[in-house]
Amino acid sequence: MWSFANILGAASLAASAYGTYSSYKAGKQAAAAEDRRVAAMNKATEVRRKQDSLRMSRERLRLVRETRIKRAAAVSSASIRGAQGSVSGAFGSFSSQLGSESSFLTQSQTLAKQATGFLNQASIFGGQRTAALTDQAFAKSISGIGGTIFSNRKGIAGLFT
Repeated sequence: MWSFANILGAASLAASAYGTYSSYKAGKQAAAAEDRRVAAMNKATEVRRKQDSLRMSRERLRLVRETRIKRAAAVSSASIRGAQGSVSGAFGSFSSQLGSESSFLTQSQTLAKQATGFLNQASIFGGQRTAALTDQAFAKSISGIGGTIFSNRKGIAGLFT
């Protein structure tokens, strides 16, 4: 026949086991969320690096463009003196620069949106990690309560008999 102390002991062991398992499970969830958060942060960092690289390329193009503009001014000066073929080349250069400028802005905006998306994901994963750690702490407390009850089961049972 099962005594109240034995039933209390079995229940406290079950609570302790449940708490331990739940704590383990929540810990794994926290670790997985942290891994996803770090991966999203790494992706965001990589996109930012690409964006910075694009800016540097843009700066190099700006320097080349300034050189072309100076050259075009010289050609323009020559065309005033009668060299008409150079004027059409200058207009082509302006069109090319406008297209390059638009492409740069589009690429930069796309990379910025990607980086923001990855940072948002990292924030979400950080929240999931925090929630899992909270669950883990709660489960550990259940495990601790179960262990305390088990250790004191005879005394507790004596209160009810």
